[in-house]
Amino acid sequence: MQTVLIIDDHPVFGEGLEAWLRDTGRFDVLASVTAVELAPPAAVVVCDMRLPGRSGAAAVRHLVDAGSKVLAFSGSASSQDVLDVIAAGAAGYISKTASRAMFVAAVTAVADGKFHVSAELADYLRKDAMHRKLATGEIGELAHDVLRRFSQGDRADEIAAALGWSVARIDRMVAEIWQAATRRRLLLMPTPRERDVMKLAKQNLSHKEIAARLVPPIAKGTVSDYLDSIRDKFVQTHPDTPRDINPLVAAREWANEFHDL
Repeated sequence: MQTVLIIDDHPVFGEGLEAWLRDTGRFDVLASVTAVELAPPAAVVVCDMRLPGRSGAAAVRHLVDAGSKVLAFSGSASSQDVLDVIAAGAAGYISKTASRAMFVAAVTAVADGKFHVSAELADYLRKDAMHRKLATGEIGELAHDVLRRFSQGDRADEIAAALGWSVARIDRMVAEIWQAATRRRLLLMPTPRERDVMKLAKQNLSHKEIAARLVPPIAKGTVSDYLDSIRDKFVQTHPDTPRDINPLVAAREWANEFHDL
């Protein structure tokens, strides 16, 4: 049996999910913990996206780097937050309000090395692909149709039957969708140098002060170029943000979302 760990800062929910998974007789379910930093090694981790300490994409990346397959869940995450955890390596996302059967099916899929596409996630992936097309390696119309069917609540076997495909073909297409979504998201993530600028902007430093503190130091005008790029990426990944937001403000706000900045 594969080990499964639940990370959630609401013990009542974590304990309930523990019981559901134990009842399947398939998993060795560890006692749930309330933070990523308290997590023992586990083959599969079911992780809330809102946690003390490491949270969201940072939490998922930490768990994946430790060798776990991760199913992310939340009761309040935005579409952009969900897409970030997918890019960080999560093998699926499910709403905290999902039924017992859906949670068990999601954990089982991830444990089997598959991706879990909930209706919410399928809708996020489809819209992201429509609005932020990749120059190369973008998904095609058939993949959009598969995502549309997932967003309606159809299961992989139901979609396969409707299209006259095998479930294995659906699984392969989902893997291609995942790869494209990750590439698309990484294009909008700050570069290492932009992260350095964001870290200094978070300290309420001016353009001139940021330029002087970077290693090696750069020209004040180059800081403006970095900040403009950060602002553009921030606006694209935070759709409710005004496009004319001050670049320094955007850099500070985004820096606050990263656990390691």
